Amino acid sequence: MKDILSYLNEEQFKAVNATTGATLVLAGAGSGKTRVVTYKAAHLILNEKALPKSIILVTFTNKAANEMRSRLGELIGPIAKTIHIGTFHKLFLDLILKPSADRPVTQRYGYNQTTRVISEHEARGFIESFWSNLGEEQQRFVARNGISLNEVLACLSRARANGFGSIDYAPPMELSNRERMIDRIMIALWRNLDEEKRKLNAIDADDILYIARHVLKEDAELRDALQYHLKHFIIDEFQDCNYLQFEAIRLLAANAVSITVVGDAKQSIYQFRGSEPTVFQAFLEAYESPSVRVLDTNYRSLNKLVQLSNKLADSMPHRLQDDIAMRAHKSGDGVVQFASPLNVMTESNEVAANIQTLLDAGTSPDEIAVLYRENSQRLHIEQALIARRIPYLVNEGVPLMRRRGPRMLLSLCLAPSSSESPLEEKYLEYILNHSRINIQWRHKKSGKYKDEAIFKYLQFISDADGSLGEKATDIIRDIRLIKKLNHCPPSQVEEQLWEILLRHTYFSREGMESLPAKVVIQQLLDGLKKGVALEQSAEELLAINSEKTESDKIHLMTIHASKGTEFDTVFLINATLSDHKERDDNREEERRVFYVALTRAKNRLHISCPQYNERGLPLQPSPYIAELRRV
Repeated sequence: MKDILSYLNEEQFKAVNATTGATLVLAGAGSGKTRVVTYKAAHLILNEKALPKSIILVTFTNKAANEMRSRLGELIGPIAKTIHIGTFHKLFLDLILKPSADRPVTQRYGYNQTTRVISEHEARGFIESFWSNLGEEQQRFVARNGISLNEVLACLSRARANGFGSIDYAPPMELSNRERMIDRIMIALWRNLDEEKRKLNAIDADDILYIARHVLKEDAELRDALQYHLKHFIIDEFQDCNYLQFEAIRLLAANAVSITVVGDAKQSIYQFRGSEPTVFQAFLEAYESPSVRVLDTNYRSLNKLVQLSNKLADSMPHRLQDDIAMRAHKSGDGVVQFASPLNVMTESNEVAANIQTLLDAGTSPDEIAVLYRENSQRLHIEQALIARRIPYLVNEGVPLMRRRGPRMLLSLCLAPSSSESPLEEKYLEYILNHSRINIQWRHKKSGKYKDEAIFKYLQFISDADGSLGEKATDIIRDIRLIKKLNHCPPSQVEEQLWEILLRHTYFSREGMESLPAKVVIQQLLDGLKKGVALEQSAEELLAINSEKTESDKIHLMTIHASKGTEFDTVFLINATLSDHKERDDNREEERRVFYVALTRAKNRLHISCPQYNERGLPLQPSPYIAELRRV
């Protein structure tokens, strides 16, 4: 096992073998960054005799941490479990906050032995509630100036990432009237959130970093103890590190034998969370005589794709002198295609058709990805894939067929209309658990009907007097009515399906939340026109997002979520001019976002820019497309 260094190229070897002092590893896309990180930890243990528990390996996501732990387990065996591997939040919580929960400094900043950590979703829920109750003056200003909650939240994230709390926050000196109002709203939301957390004895993820930094600065006894035991630091995805994280790590690693940061400034795309590509220069200035290693060989992509990404990177600011162009290890150009379909619907249909061609030719589904800038751009491509019955995986959020409206309607189509269909009871169970026609049926499982099929139970209680009997009768009626629609005219079927669905859900037919249901109903109607029964179409539609393995599905994800992934074929859709504010720093980040998308592809890259959106309004192509066409 000690010859693991023989598996590395020259630059990887130099990066892994740098076991003292500060080392910056500039790791371009596809250059073997994960191998360098894991092999370095293994090398420290196997060859440098470092104690596993003296090593901290920081990752950007829990998924990456699990992957690192698995790879290290293969390299060095069970002792890999004793290495401290995790995100900043997980490591700081486990190593700093929990052990110091009974200490005065930690408690002063709001953490004790009974404090719980709320999720990002829960914290956002509180903020959304405060946002909906802004004062009249603020609401008028927000409406007049087109200020969104996401814009305010981005400002809040940056402020917290820069080390501020709601009490000690100091706004920038030069602000426009609009920015000043956003700042005022942000502070109000922030303080309301802190007050809500105080009532619940809770903290959120950003609080973990804020408290950890203060504990390290103010509790010398704890800081000294941690510094005594922790000797080697490896920070992955360093370009995503913000000021607060970097400062906390510097405090923790003040007496370390080695600190290695690995990343790519060209892939710094989390500015809204406070990360900046300038963190690399900050690292070089923070340590005496740091070494710099450059991984410039791309093992992922074919030559033409590497040339495209290099072209995009040429105009990036904040690049270090050592950050040179990547070179392809693989020969061959691959496939690069640009398309300008008429509108977003045409774009989605063309992408789905191309995906079907690839699948028919033998490409594995999990080697195909569709990338987009924001989740709001996903609906049309989902619709096109559903029409072709192409299974897909949504990496963020809920796929269309798993949303409440579609799932309710499909469950109504598939629910048994008699007590002789026990295999279909799961659909009845979903209806009873989620329908607006609320039946408290939990007592069935322990009452006199516990051994009966759900439909038979419904039949029993439908004979009861009062609202319970009426509700059961309504559900049975709707299930049986759907069974009769297979032989009705499509226009009548459409109205009946909407009428039934709206009885079981809380949204309106014209609201935005009804869009997924419209897609499902159209698919059911298209099936009927081809002679396919509603039940069969419903089974096919549910199967699209069934619990299959990932290898059976193509991937739909935002560009941000695609970091750390690679695919044989990448479709980058809606490559239009971003509607983000046209500040210089935003334009720079948009270039980096585009760069990340390009560098996910191994062999094929398809970039499309529709001419019009779904409302018929013209769209402008991304300015980077013209640059890439010249390569």
